[in-house]
Amino acid sequence: MRINRNRQESVRDGFCASETFTSAGFSYGKIGKITLAFVGAFLVDNCGRKPLLLVSVGTFLGCFIAAISFLMKEHSMLQQWAPLFVLCGLLIFDGSFAIGMGAAPWPLVSEIFPINVKGLVGSLVNLEHWFGAWAVSYTFNFLIDWSPPGTFFLYSGVCAASIIFVARIVP
Repeated sequence: MRINRNRQESVRDGFCASETFTSAGFSYGKIGKITLAFVGAFLVDNCGRKPLLLVSVGTFLGCFIAAISFLMKEHSMLQQWAPLFVLCGLLIFDGSFAIGMGAAPWPLVSEIFPINVKGLVGSLVNLEHWFGAWAVSYTFNFLIDWSPPGTFFLYSGVCAASIIFVARIVP
């Protein structure tokens, strides 16, 4: 399977968000992601860590909305609304990720663990975060060729599992 140049560029640009917006019928700019990152950093400093991680339920919701939208598009239902639903789903995902899972794990780790293991645990959190980023960017093109709704249903399931983990395990 050969990945075309546009897909290679989109992998570098925010985990295929450009391609997803383009396939939904929208163009995409980076200013929204930068704004969300600053809002996320501000909220981490001013709110509790676990509540912010639980805000990441929006990552599940955003992926689920995008999956439903692509499913509607495949079945020729509400064709004119499908691009708007994908846009809303990805904006919800990006916003929740920037506020929750994208920003909160590192301060949380530094507050939970004693000083003698902070370096090790911080490194493990960083490793897991980057491994997850790699897994998404590596699998996205293969999965989207297989099934756009299936891709987002799969990712929404992973997001739901992470929220359950936070709700039950994180102090």
